[in-house]
Amino acid sequence: PLARIPRVHISSDDGGGKEIELSDDPYDCMRLDVENVPCIVTLCKIGHRHVVDATLQEKACSVASLIISVTHKGIITCTRKVGRGSLDPESICEMTEAGKRVGKALHSPLMKLLQQEESLGKKRQKVGFLG
Repeated sequence: PLARIPRVHISSDDGGGKEIELSDDPYDCMRLDVENVPCIVTLCKIGHRHVVDATLQEKACSVASLIISVTHKGIITCTRKVGRGSLDPESICEMTEAGKRVGKALHSPLMKLLQQEESLGKKRQKVGFLG
């Protein structure tokens, strides 16, 4: 699957500086292959359990969180512990495995949505800078 970003043109002005121009044409885009881009999963430790993508109230009760980026093959590309509390080794292992499962599970539906969006072509609803 491919994602599109607006084409950017860089030109020099009279003073020798650089000027960045964004194309006004919503179909003048560069395509990026996003098949191997990782999904980011956040797991919050609450008591002896962990919650995936916690609500604000759940985050308020969390002592620490683990942020994991996971490819479609289940490869962890990055982890980061955030929060003031500590995570014991057993919790880290459990949270990492849960994050891998969730990240892998998210990839397929996300890629399908990108393919559906791509197949709409010019019929798709324009939002953001495309609108």
